[in-house]
Amino acid sequence: MRDTRNGNTRPRTISSTRLSQSPADQLGTAFRRLNAAFTGALKPHGLTPLDANIVMILWVDGSMRVGMLQKRLAINSSTFTGALDRLEKAGFIERKPAPGDRRATILEPLRLADSRQADIEAVLLDTEDLFFSGLTTSEQKELARLLHKVTSV
Repeated sequence: MRDTRNGNTRPRTISSTRLSQSPADQLGTAFRRLNAAFTGALKPHGLTPLDANIVMILWVDGSMRVGMLQKRLAINSSTFTGALDRLEKAGFIERKPAPGDRRATILEPLRLADSRQADIEAVLLDTEDLFFSGLTTSEQKELARLLHKVTSV
């Protein structure tokens, strides 16, 4: 890609300084570290971070169409379908036909009979708290606001 701003026709390059200050690079690094922390914390529960994200959304927001949840998560179909298959097999969710639209499927969260749900919620909250402990509450709110602004485009 060429930088054509101000009549410049030389190829654009990324310097070491630019890369280290890049929001995309920093966000990618933060995501990978947070994902690794959630992966380790959730392993005893047999869930991946994506699995836990799906069930938490359904536990909090209730039943929803597959397409609506997939759009909210911004995830590709094959990865999403695999996660739904795992969660259904493990007894976290149930797929049901949507009333009045036989092409659509509703995801129904299943309440767990034992303390598993509370344990999973505690693991997620504790892991998030630990990961963001270097930020003040106002910095965490500002980060959430900025990320929402970027992802709402």
